[in-house]
Amino acid sequence: MFDIQLRSLKDKVFDPCCQYVPTSITPLHITESAYVAGLLSCSYATRSSTRLSLIFWFVNRALDCLDGALARHRKSASDLGGFLDLLSDFIVYSLLPISITIGQAGTARCWEAVAILEATFHVNNFILFYIAAVAEKGAKKDDAKSKELTSVMMRPALIEGMESGLIFTLMLAFPDYIEAWSWLMAGLVIVGIVQRTLWELVKGKAEEQIMEKAELGDQVGMREDSQGGTESPQNYVGSSKLTARPHVPIWRIMISLVLLFLNYFLAQYDKFILSYFQTEVVTSLNLSQASYGILSGYATGIVYALLALPAAYIADYTEARVWVLTISAIWWSLCAIFQGLSHNFWQILLARIGMGIGQAPVEALSVSLISDLMGKEYVFFGESILYVGVYIGEAVSGQIAVAFAKTNTPWNTALIAIGIVGVVVALFIRLLVREPPRQTSLVIIEYPDHLGEHLPAVSTRMKLAYARSDISATFSYILRMRSFWLLVLSASFRQLAGNVFGYYMPTYLSTLYPDETELLSRYGIIVGAVGSVTVLLGGLLTSAFWQKTKTLPLYLVGVGGMISSVFVLLMLFSRQVSGNSENSGVRVLYGTMSAAYLTAELWLGAINSLIILLLPPRYKTFALSIWDAIQVLVYASGPEIIGLALRNVDAASAAYLEGIKICLAVIIPIGYWLAGIGFLLSMPLVKRDLAGDFVVGPLSMLRKLGFGLFGLVLGVIVVVLFVVSIVYKD
Repeated sequence: MFDIQLRSLKDKVFDPCCQYVPTSITPLHITESAYVAGLLSCSYATRSSTRLSLIFWFVNRALDCLDGALARHRKSASDLGGFLDLLSDFIVYSLLPISITIGQAGTARCWEAVAILEATFHVNNFILFYIAAVAEKGAKKDDAKSKELTSVMMRPALIEGMESGLIFTLMLAFPDYIEAWSWLMAGLVIVGIVQRTLWELVKGKAEEQIMEKAELGDQVGMREDSQGGTESPQNYVGSSKLTARPHVPIWRIMISLVLLFLNYFLAQYDKFILSYFQTEVVTSLNLSQASYGILSGYATGIVYALLALPAAYIADYTEARVWVLTISAIWWSLCAIFQGLSHNFWQILLARIGMGIGQAPVEALSVSLISDLMGKEYVFFGESILYVGVYIGEAVSGQIAVAFAKTNTPWNTALIAIGIVGVVVALFIRLLVREPPRQTSLVIIEYPDHLGEHLPAVSTRMKLAYARSDISATFSYILRMRSFWLLVLSASFRQLAGNVFGYYMPTYLSTLYPDETELLSRYGIIVGAVGSVTVLLGGLLTSAFWQKTKTLPLYLVGVGGMISSVFVLLMLFSRQVSGNSENSGVRVLYGTMSAAYLTAELWLGAINSLIILLLPPRYKTFALSIWDAIQVLVYASGPEIIGLALRNVDAASAAYLEGIKICLAVIIPIGYWLAGIGFLLSMPLVKRDLAGDFVVGPLSMLRKLGFGLFGLVLGVIVVVLFVVSIVYKD
């Protein structure tokens, strides 16, 4: 990451040394000496000789810097020297973790970590040299080339030579922690792989656009039209033309919906695993309740909120939503596998953070793509199909939980399997889903449709200026919407209640009814069947009545949530209202649970459809990711707060059960009611936004202060909760 920036410092240190090297010693001799020193370092590492392994490692690093400096000083740089230099580095880099593990008599878990690290090395090397070959192919060696530290062009990434050297030094200095160092480095290398892949994606997409424009006869710059001297609409780029109504074949819509549904379902699956297997996860990884709260709350929540934004922006800016979705799906699938291989808190935490990177843009990308596949009146139903994945995921998890309990199968097997399937689905998405043209928004004025439209960029500086302008314009747009902030707060409270429900309700109910061995299975069936039918019904109703009213989703979520809160309370106290009879209580539970889902779950697909159609078409994915990010930061606090409140309570005790019941009885109804009131109050504001009645002119100081205070309070809550949870992790 800092190799190019540190080049001048390296030159100041090693360039003066070149004049003292005898002429009989060539750069190749120094490369060979560096290689021998590296092998000696590995050899002593196998013998647990920390001091000697570090000494020879430092010699290797110093000579590795000197050989290139000497070659440039004598103007004798050669392809052979560069090849041998890189080859020796890669051999030593590969041997070091293995040698240290041998010296420490590593356990099976250590070897798993080292194996994953070595695998990331292989993938990274392929990505690195493929991009280098493409960059070098037919290109002249320009100024950018002269800044390279190696004999081939290497694109910058999170972990490069300096960062690798630092981590290897830590491995040699503290070999007892080789497992942790290996997991850390593997994660950083994977991030670098994604960075370089995204670079190639953006570059390739730009080249495709240039070729397409050339084939169509587009010319860069101003063009006079047949009327004489006016600006042609084709001069505006940043996106292809918008369409009032997409014309995508029905078979392609169906295939796209199925694949997007599968990917979204799989991306949601891991949180249900943590929910249904909470006791097993806590026991097998020796976690505290606060640690579990981190895994189910801000560990992924903060990553979701932050990393969804750049990924969604790249997808909009490059018009490559399908490509970005494919890479994201592959990434989170691999991290799901890593979760299944985890043996302690820090391993699963890093794996979940990595998975958050991949899952972050999935919802925004999927909703954005579906909104451009079909006409506006069908978008509500199409998005509801996507959100069926939430309920199917919970239903399948319930069935798997029962099957695993009967066969004594470990919980991590499910995560490994889901990761493998996720990779397969990602490949099918890339092969079968096509980037649809962008559809105009529901707003009756043209303001949102022109956002992101600009003249062709003829320089890198102009491209960066356009990028900054588009980001600023998107934030300005949502700040000028009258309904956005009340809607997002309401949705956040609703999601907070639902998140707490999903994470803690299955465990609470199974503890409340210990003799009902089929409870989790039936719970999953109710969630899957009733939830799926209900969310589809909400989308169908909205699509059927969308010509008469665009605000039906607000009624559904507002009134439905308030009614549902009553049934949720009856679920929690079902055994008490049945005279403490387990048989009667279960019947009450199943009935009230069905009623709760039937009234509460009409909203999800319909409300997000309304939001996506209110946003600027060319940057709808980015704007929707802002909507999602705010919600995540709010609703992820639920498990965090409960985990902290019960951190000193034994999960198997009656006090823990009582504490969970109180938390659920307070958080869920309050969340439903706050959301309901907020959605109902936002209805007139939504109508004004649909009519194009945005805030015009400079934003008032009061409005700016309000938004600033909201961001500050939210940020403080996030930081405080996360820091406190880390402090009280154990």
